[in-house]
Amino acid sequence: MTDSNFIKNINLPPNLDISSSLVTSSARLTATQRQDVRDSLQLASFAASDRYDRHSQCEFWYGEFSQTLKKLGWRGADFNFTSYVQDHGLLHIDRAALGAMARIAEADQLARLQELLEQFKDPGKLPDRENFESRVLQGNSGNFQLCIARLSGSAVALILGTFYFESRQDPSPKLFDPWRAADMTFKFAVSEMILDENVYGSKRQVVKAKLKNRPPDVNAVNMSFINSPDMRLQVA
Repeated sequence: MTDSNFIKNINLPPNLDISSSLVTSSARLTATQRQDVRDSLQLASFAASDRYDRHSQCEFWYGEFSQTLKKLGWRGADFNFTSYVQDHGLLHIDRAALGAMARIAEADQLARLQELLEQFKDPGKLPDRENFESRVLQGNSGNFQLCIARLSGSAVALILGTFYFESRQDPSPKLFDPWRAADMTFKFAVSEMILDENVYGSKRQVVKAKLKNRPPDVNAVNMSFINSPDMRLQVA
C-alpha cells in the first residue's frame, strides 16, 4: 500500500509533545533506520491521540496506534493485552515491563534494556526523565512503550512492549518508583514487528514532512541517547 493520505490527515497539535516510547537500538542500525523507528512511533502516537484519549481510552488508543504502524509498513503490529497479576507487596513497573518483554526478547537484549532503564531512572544521567513522566502519567494512570530495535537480516525489527495501568494509590508515585500492587491494574502486550522497507520507503518523505511541520522546540522531542558498546536509548 503506497497511499499516504492517512498521514496528511493526522492532526498534530503544534505545541503538544506526546513522546511515550523508550527505544533501545542496536548500533548496527544506521541513523536513517533509527530515525524511521522514531518517526513511526511518533506518528502512530499522534494518530492515536488524534482520535482517542491515551489514558481513559487506552485499548482504543492502542488500536489506532497499531493500525497506523501497519499502514506505515510494520508487519506484526498486533496487540493482545494481558493483565499482569500481582495481588500483594510492591509492584515495580520497570520490572513488570521487562518481565513482559522477556516473552519475546533474548536475554542479552533484556540485560541491555535493563541497564539502560536504570540509567534513565537516574535524573543525573538523563534529565529527560521528568519530562517523560509528565507525558506518560496522568494522575494515577499511565501509558508508555518499551522498544528494542535491531536488524533481522537486512530488515529493521522492533520488539515493542505496550503498557498501560491505573492505580487507586494516592498520592501516586513516580513512574518507576514502587506502587502498591493491590491497588494497581497493569496490562501489557508485546509483539515483534518487521519493517517492510518498500512500503515505508514510499512514505518516508511524507512522514518527515508531516513531523517537520511542528515548531523546532517540539519537533526536536528529546532525542536523548545513552551510549553503550552496542545499544543506545532514544526517547520517541
